[in-house]
Amino acid sequence: MCSRKDSNWSMFWSGSGYIADYHQLMDGATSEAGFYIVDVFQDIFLHLQCLSASQRGSKKSKGHVWKIQQGAFVFIINSQFYKIEGLAKKNMKLRESVIDGRLLKPKNVFQQELC
Repeated sequence: MCSRKDSNWSMFWSGSGYIADYHQLMDGATSEAGFYIVDVFQDIFLHLQCLSASQRGSKKSKGHVWKIQQGAFVFIINSQFYKIEGLAKKNMKLRESVIDGRLLKPKNVFQQELC
């Protein structure tokens, strides 16, 4: 369960929704059923294309459901669905970097966004 009552996640642990349902199922499940439930959820999450960059709560942190960077939501992508095909030259202009509908980013911009 949530380690803090004021966690940003606490609203998802009670009431309705898949997170509350998951914990209710796990609380009443046998170890065999719990193994099956975890296995099914792992399979579901393995096939999602993206998830929000979130952080669970702890004793020191409320955690966050959504991470916002430079005014935009941050997502973690599943690399099985989105492949990096290449990086553009450092001085390439944006309008020159759209090829066949694919956006190529300068390597330095790509590296900065990873940090």
